Amino acid sequence: MEQFDVVIIGGGSAGLAALKQLSSMGIQTVLLEAGSTIGTKNVSGGILYSKNPQTGKVHNVDDIYENFLEEKPWERQITKYILNCVSKDKVLSIDLTDSHDYQSNFGCSVLLNKLNSWFAKQSLETAEKNGGGIVSGVHVRNITWDNERGKTIVQTDELDDFEAKPLLLLTE
Repeated sequence: MEQFDVVIIGGGSAGLAALKQLSSMGIQTVLLEAGSTIGTKNVSGGILYSKNPQTGKVHNVDDIYENFLEEKPWERQITKYILNCVSKDKVLSIDLTDSHDYQSNFGCSVLLNKLNSWFAKQSLETAEKNGGGIVSGVHVRNITWDNERGKTIVQTDELDDFEAKPLLLLTE
């Protein structure tokens, strides 16, 4: 039976960030993704922010993926944010740039297929250094807890069972 420190189920942005962070800490981690490749099931996008709050701490994409701004796996940086409300014969434009920029390092438009594919490449490089990785095209059938061994058992339709101490279920 394959054994890992952590098994992550779900190859979305959160699962990939967890894989990158855990692997960076030397934890042997494997991520299981149902899609044939990471990003296969993504069809939308949005605005991804890097925040700089006056109080508290956030973990931004540029903290997790050090070369995010240089490699630009995003579409364009948002520098002006105008909301246009349109009706039959009227247009109302509202400048929301100040709200957009509030406690923000940057904001950029993203397409999740492209972004998550880039996240996967970065995360995989780190995970492989610790004997972990990404396994695509895998459908989890059952998850059980083995009290005697203190381990989680993950059963899939395609592979032999996986064994891990903790399990992260991260779906998007």
